[in-house]
Amino acid sequence: TLTDVPSYSGIVFYQSDALYAYLSDGSSTVQKCRVTPDGQLENHHCADSGAVPIFLNCPMYITFQTFNQVNYAYIANGDFHIGASVIQCRVENNGDFTHCQDSGAGAHLNGAADVDFALIAGKTYAYITQPGGSIAKCDVDQHDGLFSHCASANIDVNKPIGMTFKTIANQLYAYIVDGGFGDSTAHTVLQCAVDLSGLLDCVDLGVRDVFSNTFGIAMF
Repeated sequence: TLTDVPSYSGIVFYQSDALYAYLSDGSSTVQKCRVTPDGQLENHHCADSGAVPIFLNCPMYITFQTFNQVNYAYIANGDFHIGASVIQCRVENNGDFTHCQDSGAGAHLNGAADVDFALIAGKTYAYITQPGGSIAKCDVDQHDGLFSHCASANIDVNKPIGMTFKTIANQLYAYIVDGGFGDSTAHTVLQCAVDLSGLLDCVDLGVRDVFSNTFGIAMF
């Protein structure tokens, strides 16, 4: 059923003192909406998350991660925009975002739509989908969760949007949705085997005749 909450570009759920849905509006804010006991979203239960609009330049997808017993939200911030970034915010006990700052991914990203994390051989990496046509791989400091040494993952993509990781039969894979924003030639889902250095070896799963304008992906 439809809710009375306006349309947003991304949604993610997170449990703190209550279950909240975080909605990125594709312009400059991230809303925090308390989920009702029957699973509904109601506009009067929504408020600004505290992500500080001055940092946000078309926020897309949000990922939660814990480092050194501190919970963080990472906001892919910039979409196709020049100067895209990934913003790191602390998540307080009431679910609000505070202490937002640039994650260290750099100011020269070719868009930023999604950010996901992978633990490989004891080291944590962040991967950022850049709708301008690439995937960035960054080292992550286990102490403060900030990024460094970001570089292209050197795979062939068109307009990557959503991304997620899944281990199957002891092999870690990245699944990348490539082809949102109306690109009629790129409705691809890639399956990428991840090696011990964090590099990706990708194959096309052959779904381009089924999907169009693909954006997000989740696996369970």
